Amino acid sequence: MHHVLPKNLTAVLADLSDPRLTSYRTFFGNPTDEELYGIYCWNDAISIRLMRLTGIIEIILRNRLHRELSLFAHTPGVSIGTPDSNNWYRFVLKPRTKAADILGKKCNGSISGNVLPHKVIAQMTYGFWPRLLQIEKTNSNVLIPWNQMIPTMFPNHNQKTPLYWSGQHEQDKLFMRLDLIGDIRNRLAHFEPIWKFKELRSEWIKRAGHPVKTISSAPSSVDEAIDRLKLVYRRTTQLLLWLSKDRADDYMNSENHFCLDWLFSKEGFDNYRGIGHEEKIRLGSLTKSWGLKLDLRARKSILVIDKQTPVGRYYSMHKA
Repeated sequence: MHHVLPKNLTAVLADLSDPRLTSYRTFFGNPTDEELYGIYCWNDAISIRLMRLTGIIEIILRNRLHRELSLFAHTPGVSIGTPDSNNWYRFVLKPRTKAADILGKKCNGSISGNVLPHKVIAQMTYGFWPRLLQIEKTNSNVLIPWNQMIPTMFPNHNQKTPLYWSGQHEQDKLFMRLDLIGDIRNRLAHFEPIWKFKELRSEWIKRAGHPVKTISSAPSSVDEAIDRLKLVYRRTTQLLLWLSKDRADDYMNSENHFCLDWLFSKEGFDNYRGIGHEEKIRLGSLTKSWGLKLDLRARKSILVIDKQTPVGRYYSMHKA
């Protein structure tokens, strides 16, 4: 998370390009060039950490869907692979659909190819997986029992009965949560401003009897942007918990989580906006813990200096 002001700030901002930075200048009240670069680094620090979290979710989701669809489609003597890892896609995906075309490229041009299933699955991008939930029947018109699969794939969701998951509206809400992660992942991959959001809408797909509602307008201030980031983060970590309690417990005690918790605070934002003006403390002064203690309690980031050379950095894990 350590960022410093560039030696030639003007050149660096030119490399980032003015069109790319326009949204930052507009939203954050025409900051100085130093503040602008600091806010850009704040966005970068959040993006790096969120990519780790979405990666954890993607791996678990991919493996769960692969296992459940393998168990569903396994046919002795016909399927390639084992009962819990086989070429289910040959039977589930209809030819010439987008999903079949995407997967076919990984199977030597056809989903009926003989590439080992685990090698095919490992190459699929995140966007492929949530859309499988929208496939109602196999290519031989057999109903896919998502209502039975979902409780197994998401064992820590508060709703665990096949009866609950038989409802289209409930499946839609789950799909939209998965789609949220895909949207975040795509924005991260394209280096977009992660703090920039549209209006907040209800978490389901528009269908008869269930219109999509606007819950709140797009954020228009730093506080509102941070609040939306916190909401997205809560929903993302909740999805991880639905998938795996053990993995979620480990994550919530990780350095990645504590760092994001600080970044999603006014103190974390202010620290980056004031890049180049952070608190500094001499290495020899660490024996006098009272100064360091007060600064960390105030959720400040502290640069440790030894003989005028930066040698370390502290950031607060203390919750406000």
